[in-house]
Amino acid sequence: IKNYPSDGSERPVANAVLAISSAPKGDFGTIQIEPDNIELYFNNTFQFTVSGWDQYFNPYPVTLSQVQFWVDSSLGAIDQNGLFKATSNGGSGYVYATYQGQTDSAFVRIKAIKAIDLEPEFAVTDSLQPVELSIQGLVETGEWIKISAASLDWQLTNSDVGYIDGNLFYGLHEGETQVIAFLDTLSDTISVRVEIGTDTKWLDLMETLDDWQLRGENIDSLHSALQFDSLQHTAGQYSLQLDYQFTYSGSQKADFYLKKKIPVYGVPEQIGIDFKSDGGNHKIYFVVSDNDGQLFKTDMRGYLKDSTRFVEVWQPTSTFTALDNFAQFNYPIQIEYIWFRPGSNANNGETVQGSVYFDNLRVQYPTVTSLIPLNQAQLPNSVRLFPNFPNPFNPKTNIRFTLPKPMLVKVRIFDVRGRLVEQLLNQKLSAGLHQIEWQSGDHASGVYFCQLSTPKNNLIRKMVLIK
Repeated sequence: IKNYPSDGSERPVANAVLAISSAPKGDFGTIQIEPDNIELYFNNTFQFTVSGWDQYFNPYPVTLSQVQFWVDSSLGAIDQNGLFKATSNGGSGYVYATYQGQTDSAFVRIKAIKAIDLEPEFAVTDSLQPVELSIQGLVETGEWIKISAASLDWQLTNSDVGYIDGNLFYGLHEGETQVIAFLDTLSDTISVRVEIGTDTKWLDLMETLDDWQLRGENIDSLHSALQFDSLQHTAGQYSLQLDYQFTYSGSQKADFYLKKKIPVYGVPEQIGIDFKSDGGNHKIYFVVSDNDGQLFKTDMRGYLKDSTRFVEVWQPTSTFTALDNFAQFNYPIQIEYIWFRPGSNANNGETVQGSVYFDNLRVQYPTVTSLIPLNQAQLPNSVRLFPNFPNPFNPKTNIRFTLPKPMLVKVRIFDVRGRLVEQLLNQKLSAGLHQIEWQSGDHASGVYFCQLSTPKNNLIRKMVLIK
């Protein structure tokens, strides 16, 4: 069959060919395994299919349970449903299917993996937030491919510190362990340290100028400086005063960087500072570096303009965004600088100047704690929310719950009208017994409800606040 252009030149057209066989139905003739050749990687699986033809090449129904699959054991293994698994790291051969005395074969080539790479090389976590592990394999052709965690064997040099679930490492106790991934004779090792912070930890009371440096973009560096003020402060005897000046431009923002490298322990929930404005619509961000030295910043909504007092500024670490869009975040972190972006209503070309104050740089750690690690107690078989204690309470109470496996958990407080009062937790936790504290703060006396939500459960407990 040959097609000629109908109008002198080639162009896309819709064509079809219908072939009709007049051959009669016949007896079974042959079996065909499909596809007739494949390429795959070590430890990967592939599902073969079979079809039958009669002696006149009409389709012939095949009973799968009567098909015998087989393969050279040095190449891999195949079950009676045609699911093949490559157990050899490299090599080639054939998979066979036999039915009613007829056999067909498919060629299999296994691409060898020459090395594996486990990332991150080093990470810090706590007992709440898992470390996501990335595994890649270097194929004999020079390309890197993703490898499923289920394809690997795992080993920890200190199993008291944590455990592996899929491609996630969960921390249990403070300490350090090496995590080793094995693929046949290949292996790679990383280190994970578990650091469990509690309450609030002060990073810098800002009592001296030691190591603080002022940098910036689009600023007047000759008339901008850092100094200490003894009259306005919240902790200690001084606060850090920034005297700033810049020429206003509607197209270019002025950014002041208060630089100092401060290592941070564990996995804080928030970074905080006390800030006093001069009345301008200002913003501040915290910029940190992670384990690879990549830079990330917190997010801030609204403005800081109260010039009458210091206000507490808390920014969640869950809002970290990369200054480089391609960076992957992992703990530990280090404070690199405080990013101050002044606001102004000036006109283009006008000079803007003022003074703002910083004090009491600190971090706050999660209030939820894991009470029973997996290697010390029997795992619970269901999600349970226990009565809070004390109850009635003032001003705080403890909420305990159990998880049979790692899962996403939300803990929220509602009032008697069903209005959301506070969300205490929204993250994935490990299996075991957990406890979280609710500080009632300025909430009025009355009845409240604690709701524990997981992907398959919604549990509620009644609580009574008496002041």
